Amino acid sequence: MEHQRISRHLAYFRTTTLHRRLTDAGFRKQSLKTTGFSYNRLLQSRDTNTPYPTVDETLREKTETQLVYKFAKKAINALLSFTNNGDAIKAVYLKH
Repeated sequence: MEHQRISRHLAYFRTTTLHRRLTDAGFRKQSLKTTGFSYNRLLQSRDTNTPYPTVDETLREKTETQLVYKFAKKAINALLSFTNNGDAIKAVYLKH
C-alpha cells in the first residue's frame, strides 16, 4: 500500500477555525474564500485501487490554455468559495 506524504509546511484548518483564531488574536477579516479541489483525490476516494497520477496536472494545463476550461474553473471556484468547500483558503486579515 502506498502512503501519501503531506508536506510539513501545510496546515489544515476549517474556515470557521481560522477565522476564530485570527479574530481572537485581534485581526479583522477583509476577505475569505476557498477555491480549488483535487480531481485526483475525488477519483481516488471512489476507487482507491487505481492511481490517477496526472489528472490534476492535465486539467491545470487546460485551464491555462482553453477558454472553456478557464470559464469552468472560475465557475467551480465561485461555487466552492460560496459553500466554503475548496481545498485552499485564501484570506486577508488586518490587525486592529
